[in-house]
Amino acid sequence: MAIGLGTGWLLSKRLLAPLHTISEAAAKAADDDLTERVRARGPEDELKRLADTFDTMLTRLQRSFTAHQRFAANASHELLTPLATTRAALQVAADAPTGEELAELVPLLQETNERNISVVRALLDLAAADHAPFDPDPVDLSDLAERAAAARAGRAAARGVRLTVDTEPDCQVMGSGALLRQLDLNLLDNALTHNVPEAGLVHLAVVQDGARAVVEVDNTGPRVDDAVVDRLFEPFYRARPRVGSDRSGHGLGLAIVRSIATSHRGTVTATANPTGGLTLRVRIPKSPSHGARCEAVEGQAVRAPRGG
Repeated sequence: MAIGLGTGWLLSKRLLAPLHTISEAAAKAADDDLTERVRARGPEDELKRLADTFDTMLTRLQRSFTAHQRFAANASHELLTPLATTRAALQVAADAPTGEELAELVPLLQETNERNISVVRALLDLAAADHAPFDPDPVDLSDLAERAAAARAGRAAARGVRLTVDTEPDCQVMGSGALLRQLDLNLLDNALTHNVPEAGLVHLAVVQDGARAVVEVDNTGPRVDDAVVDRLFEPFYRARPRVGSDRSGHGLGLAIVRSIATSHRGTVTATANPTGGLTLRVRIPKSPSHGARCEAVEGQAVRAPRGG
């Protein structure tokens, strides 16, 4: 009996050890320490699976909190810089309120104010894409893409970037036309902003891939490190340092794209092109009532040749 009790105690202690470790990790997580992991060893039983699931949850929480901290820091920087510029301009105007100097300061104040407005509007768009409910309607992605390209044709011409469109007709999804139009515009704005002036290319395509419609934007531009591709969807993230950036854009465009795609049960991916630039693909489930009307196309979108 003594041997049996001793053996049972040792076995129960060994089997329940992950629960003690999980309890300690949970206590540390409650104290804002998300670095602790269980790292259970042993057979693939229920306790080890529970410990592995707990480790996965802590890893995701740590990644999420780190992203939120970066978001808060970047948002503060993005809003503080134009506000500090406005304060300095107002101080100069107060010290020497002459008509000539006021005339020089007015354009600067207008520019900084417009930038603040654009950032706040982008934040509102991001919040709307994340939380605003909408009643889905049949939306033709091809029609939206063509209209978005027409809306950005003038900007592309001004930058000397050739914009081409390749769409399949009558390819519908269930969603919000306003949000999906914003998705197309943001994809094009990102492709035009981060491109090669006077010699760049942007190709917009809408194709079918089985049960999903794919919106693809391919652009030339600077080379993008594969290590930072996934971070491009973080709010206010820029591939180039903020100090050396020309401050074109505010770093929220692709974050809004991801939120809109997620709200439509879709996904968005980015791939760095070997010769420079990005290929962004948004996949959204097709409308069930129109899925049979669009033939599936194997492979990737047909691209316009880069040579001219």
